[in-house]
Amino acid sequence: MIEQHQHLSLATRKLAAAVLASFVLATAIVVGPACTPLPTPEQQFREWHNRSDSLIALTARDSSPAWRADHFPAANLHGPFPRPTLPAGADTNDAGAYYKLGANVAWRLQGVADRAFYWSSRLDPTMADAYFARWDVRRHGLPDRLYADGSVRPVDKRSPNDAAALDSLRATAVMYDPFLDGAMYISPQIGLIAEVEADDDPALAGLRAYSMGNYAKAVRKFADAISRKPQNAGLHVPRAFAWLHLKGGSDSAVADLTALISRIERIQDSTVGPYVSKDFLYYAIGFLRTRQSRYAAARAAYESALSENLGFYMAHVRLSAIDFALHDTTAALTELATASLIRGDDPVPLAFRGQILLRQGHLKEAESPLRAAIHADTDFALPYSFLGELGEQRHDTTTALSAYRAYLARASRTAAERKWVEGRVADLTNQLSRK
Repeated sequence: MIEQHQHLSLATRKLAAAVLASFVLATAIVVGPACTPLPTPEQQFREWHNRSDSLIALTARDSSPAWRADHFPAANLHGPFPRPTLPAGADTNDAGAYYKLGANVAWRLQGVADRAFYWSSRLDPTMADAYFARWDVRRHGLPDRLYADGSVRPVDKRSPNDAAALDSLRATAVMYDPFLDGAMYISPQIGLIAEVEADDDPALAGLRAYSMGNYAKAVRKFADAISRKPQNAGLHVPRAFAWLHLKGGSDSAVADLTALISRIERIQDSTVGPYVSKDFLYYAIGFLRTRQSRYAAARAAYESALSENLGFYMAHVRLSAIDFALHDTTAALTELATASLIRGDDPVPLAFRGQILLRQGHLKEAESPLRAAIHADTDFALPYSFLGELGEQRHDTTTALSAYRAYLARASRTAAERKWVEGRVADLTNQLSRK
């Protein structure tokens, strides 16, 4: 997380002091010295929090089960959950439609939003924005949760396992897209600071410029802040984000991330302290190089990420895609097998591995990862189409048709493979009718 400017400007501090002085004076005049002491801010917050919890619990208790389900996310993070209702005419297998619904109601109907983002990620397990939005609603929305007994209660303190499970949503999001917009968070208060005041501090000015969409200025100000103080090296990360909003900025973004890696290495070479892994910085560089189709550079970056952290499963997945693009299917399959050993509940590498084995004619070996992908996410359409191809290659028309129809029941209207699968179903149905 990027350390943000925490100091009020002089004018703001004076205004705050004046408001506080007025409040204290008015209290002294009206209440008088004989009054009991005012509660501390902590006591006031605790009292407000308790009243709020009581009001929410009372409202929820007197409301219908449907109202509670709409307004509060389930205490159980993992589901399964019923699909929320989409607008009339919407495609009920379109991950984007559920994401749009969730975004529209995120802070009004948090239960609906949570289920909508859940279904987005079920239908498209590569949708980074859905994972991040679901994490955001659960982390920053109301703390109240709907329990299996129908009660609504606040979650004041999460267990370490519950906190890790929730934060895994954010981790998954940034693994699928290290540069998604939500990953670069800047407090809205920074945007309220006057530009002339912010410009006194280049780090603050860069953050403000970024929040206002002035990415060219952000790039300049971050560079100024880094050059003035070496301890501002962490600003290479928002500077990389800013570069990506500018035309042709990918190489410059890579240069910033590389500069941060070099800075970390110099610090670690000159001091005795805890080791700071650079795995995600290398991973982000590999992601950018892949988008540029610079596969050799991408492979080197992903290999560096794995040298930092061999258990970084998504780096194995990304490296397998590079190997496959470079026609090294043996290496690709090895990386995918390793990824699935590290994390066996992600259907994407399982489906990818099954697809490669299928294309190579290894039918028996292909079936296991494809069925494992379906077991991991029964709503993910793509593995069913591969199972249909597998059935056809085995001359098992019944199994092929069943798999293809399962795909069609889950795929969106605009899915890339849908027309092809519809054609296969028509051909196989005709073949059966002629027998």
